[in-house]
Amino acid sequence: MNWIDDFQNEFPGTHLREEPMSRHTNFRIGGPADLMYIPNSVNALDAALRYLNQNGIPVLILGGGYNLLVSDQGFRGATVKLPEDITDPIDFQGGTVTASAGLPLKRLVREAAARGLTGIENLAGIPGTVGGAIYMNAGAYGSCVADVFQSAGAVCPESGVRTMNAADLQFNYRSSILQEMRCTVITGAEFRLRPGANPAELEDRCREIIRVRNGKHPVGLPSAGSFFRNTRGLPPAGRLIEEAGLKGLAVGGAQVSPMHANFIVNTGGATCRDVLDLMARVQEKVQRIHGVLLEPEVRIIP
Repeated sequence: MNWIDDFQNEFPGTHLREEPMSRHTNFRIGGPADLMYIPNSVNALDAALRYLNQNGIPVLILGGGYNLLVSDQGFRGATVKLPEDITDPIDFQGGTVTASAGLPLKRLVREAAARGLTGIENLAGIPGTVGGAIYMNAGAYGSCVADVFQSAGAVCPESGVRTMNAADLQFNYRSSILQEMRCTVITGAEFRLRPGANPAELEDRCREIIRVRNGKHPVGLPSAGSFFRNTRGLPPAGRLIEEAGLKGLAVGGAQVSPMHANFIVNTGGATCRDVLDLMARVQEKVQRIHGVLLEPEVRIIP
């Protein structure tokens, strides 16, 4: 692991060796990463990504770890996690909002509502960071990040610091081109919201959305959120799974939630293998009954 010694000496920030990924994923699953790096500036991040790319060292970019399943063997390489203040955390100028990629999405939604800015209130209660929400084009109740996104600062190991607009990101349902771009990291983003709404009404709307989400989702157990993507033209994945009689099905410590069938939860001590085996059983039976192969929405690091 000579590269780790060199890396720690050269790139400022926080360095955590053999860091269990279970501490950084909402699933509470995952073995140790060789190194977790938390850069203290965009310049440090830029230089570090170039080094890792030039030396062929695998890189895993972390957001809030809410949509992620990591192998029980961990990750052989460097994981990169942004602090909330990698750029200015949050700034409002009229209807234009800039936010650091490491900022919790919940804070952005909450502060926008308090200022009477509408456009992202339907994302209330979605966990994770601003950067992760862009990566996944997070959405709910007919709204998504792409609806309000203007531009983002990014760091790419080949081209360095750059700006990406909506066309560059090629947003689609729960996806963006970032999912295909090796090691490109969003550092901050600009959103365009609509001013003039009543803050109290927006805050009530956010609270109601959170209440409804918490009433339908198994928030008391570790999970990665919705596990499978919905398939265009078909009922939601959760309904297909429920109609296949799979609610409550368990493999080891992993279980199809009895509360919401599109959630796989960690009931205690679940391993990545438990989740993958359960996923395969769900896919097999849903395909046999409904004729559709469910595609994971969760990012899987084998």
